[in-house]
Amino acid sequence: MSCFLELGSKGDERIPLLERRLKYLGYYTGIIDNYYGPLLSAAVQNYQRNKGLQVDCVGPITWASLFPANTCPSNWLYQGCQGDNVKAQQITLQSLRFYVGYKVDGDFGPYMAQAVRNFQQAAGIIIDGIIGDQTIKAELTYKKPAAQPSTDKNCFESAQYTVWKQEMNPYTRRTCGPFAVKEAIFEWGLNPDIDTVVKAVNAQPGYAGTAPDDILNGVPKLTEALGVPCKAYILNHEEIGGFPGLGEVLSDPRKTAVAHIAYKSNQCNHYHTPVRLCLNEQQIVIAENLHGAYETYSFPGYLPLIQNCSQKSWMIFERI
Repeated sequence: MSCFLELGSKGDERIPLLERRLKYLGYYTGIIDNYYGPLLSAAVQNYQRNKGLQVDCVGPITWASLFPANTCPSNWLYQGCQGDNVKAQQITLQSLRFYVGYKVDGDFGPYMAQAVRNFQQAAGIIIDGIIGDQTIKAELTYKKPAAQPSTDKNCFESAQYTVWKQEMNPYTRRTCGPFAVKEAIFEWGLNPDIDTVVKAVNAQPGYAGTAPDDILNGVPKLTEALGVPCKAYILNHEEIGGFPGLGEVLSDPRKTAVAHIAYKSNQCNHYHTPVRLCLNEQQIVIAENLHGAYETYSFPGYLPLIQNCSQKSWMIFERI
């Protein structure tokens, strides 16, 4: 059998694509390291057995089975391309926190193109929205940014505020409850497809509000399935300790929070995710899921937004 990738291979640009593809299919659990080691070899052979292929290394037949019907080559992807090579890149950019909140569908559309440009700018390479050899190489060495520490010790800042600041999302105006959950658990490194979250919290596509009990019951099941068990509970503003207590939640890596909002005029549930809170400045920044942006409020200005009848409520998700 003719093989171009085998145990011990390294430095070949096709290896990261192979790793990503097998990871997407559930065969590979290792890291993307551009090395064809024993773990990757075992994943390849398990795939070959399941597909009835010769159990060996990677040659044209195995590669064609893994990457069928691609409209663009693996190392030259641009807007308009479709197929599994695009899907592999979406997974990679998603893990690096650039392709956030969008479907992994193998369609190189405008959101994917913008994600590529954002990554290229962060990586300090040519910004053209095209995934070529330089971009693939940069992906292998790129380090995900952490939250920028505030100079004010009384400020608490979530990682996604730094990474996603001012980023729009096509789902926000339609599914604020599920998207608030998605932003909250992103703090733990979890980034499920929005449709998965919608299903987990029993929301209907296109419906903005979500019942609180559905979120409280659905989120622990969702995160457990993603490998991070948690418990969910709801506290009013006083029980959490006001804004200082919310700051403690944001600073604790085990906990994340979502504001539960029920407008008195129609009792419609909505949700916001706090991503930055400064006690000295008396300001809170939230992911405004109804409007698809980050918005800053003074403490007195934000409190009226979290009225649940006479109770100001916060949903707390805590890793266990």
